[in-house]
Amino acid sequence: MDPSQQQQQQNPPAPAPQQQPGYGYPPYSQAPLHGTQGQYPPQGQYPPQGYYLPQAQYPPQAGYYPPLGQYPPGAPGQVAPGQALPPGGQPQPYAPLQQQPYGAHPPGQYPPQPAAGQYPPAAGYPGGYPLQPGYSAPAGAPTKALPSLGYDASHIATGDMSEEARKLKKALSSFNTDEAKLIQVLSKPDAAQMTLLCKTYRHNIGKNLEDIIADKVKRDFGDTLLTLVRGPLKNDIVYLHNALQATGISSGAASSSTSPSILLNDVLLRRTNADITVLKTAFHDTYKTNLSTRLSNCPDLRGPHLSLFTQTLKAERMEESQPLDHALIEADAAKLDSAPKNIDPGSHENDLIQLLATRSDNHLRAVAAALATRPAFRDGTLTFEKKVKAIWARADRKGLRYSALHIVRGALDAAALDAWLLYKCMKGMGTRDSLLIARVVKLHWQRGRVGEVKAAYRRRFDKSLVDVVEKETSGDYEKVLVALLEG
Repeated sequence: MDPSQQQQQQNPPAPAPQQQPGYGYPPYSQAPLHGTQGQYPPQGQYPPQGYYLPQAQYPPQAGYYPPLGQYPPGAPGQVAPGQALPPGGQPQPYAPLQQQPYGAHPPGQYPPQPAAGQYPPAAGYPGGYPLQPGYSAPAGAPTKALPSLGYDASHIATGDMSEEARKLKKALSSFNTDEAKLIQVLSKPDAAQMTLLCKTYRHNIGKNLEDIIADKVKRDFGDTLLTLVRGPLKNDIVYLHNALQATGISSGAASSSTSPSILLNDVLLRRTNADITVLKTAFHDTYKTNLSTRLSNCPDLRGPHLSLFTQTLKAERMEESQPLDHALIEADAAKLDSAPKNIDPGSHENDLIQLLATRSDNHLRAVAAALATRPAFRDGTLTFEKKVKAIWARADRKGLRYSALHIVRGALDAAALDAWLLYKCMKGMGTRDSLLIARVVKLHWQRGRVGEVKAAYRRRFDKSLVDVVEKETSGDYEKVLVALLEG
């Protein structure tokens, strides 16, 4: 048992809030959009065409990108790979930093900065997700991203999950809980399908599935199942609530030894404006308090670090579809280039914080490319990431430094960031189990990206992510995490 479990025994966690109507639970009268209701596919065949809204209709979370060459040619604001900028500093559209194909950088390193003049197309989204529209639209008219799957009542799975509900009832009703059956059933659905399963269970069995699991299944295995059953939105607001409580962490969230800002990084940073808006509304509806107010009262957040999250909650981040602004990219690069090491509080620190909180991943990659052309960066020894570390190197800026790096690393290589975050959960003595659960389940909701993160983990640490999880965990807890990672 890790320290978080001992802490939970001494300080029983507050119960998680009830699922809020309108966040993922479709009405019973909702007709299938495809196929015939009552024809749910057998286990292991998620999701066939004709039963569910295709995964491609939903936007991705936090920036994964396809191999080079999959972005439409000739998009405004882009320069072809290998093409130099126009001479004379003309205010032509500026292309972002090359998104490194997975496997292109050596283990133990984040992707290197490209040589000057190498500007690839902007990145889109892989794995069944559509390229964000908007680059073909007129300048200044970006397409707004929709809420992530599981964040909106319109994310509805159709079909009949009565058989899955029956299997769960049987697995939870016996004197000896059938853990293998619980893993088999609960590790398969996506976020919308999980909502349908919970609704079906409540309708057919007459009980709340989350309550039954909380009563019947304990410790890390139970926490993992609860995290799955709650779904992305409910988990995120529970995590936020517990992180801001600063008085202990409930099951399914990170351990009490975890700094609140760690969870805030995971939940709030690099999210779409649509997701932030839904989060704020759900948090208020659940806890009857304003999320911004709770943030301002968190003892671990002060000064510029609080400002970063306060700015994030304004939901004013550039849309990924927004055409790149050459002048703004150059201005942002100049601000970062001129920022001193151990920046003095109250100088230009707030300008840099607003920059990180409001710029899109595409824009930040372009800023990294612009920095790479400046004298201090040309030999490659200084990078965007190293510059951020230097700016906030002060001991009293440690939390802010981690948050800033979370934003920059995620923009440059999202899979490498996720691999690093999983590594940190299992590094050293004692696995941070609750945080590991949160991050594995979050990755599970993102479906097609699991393979990319596993590949990034092997490249960086020369180990199999699944092998490390098997070594650091045991029993049914190990089995459910492996099932989520292996799909």
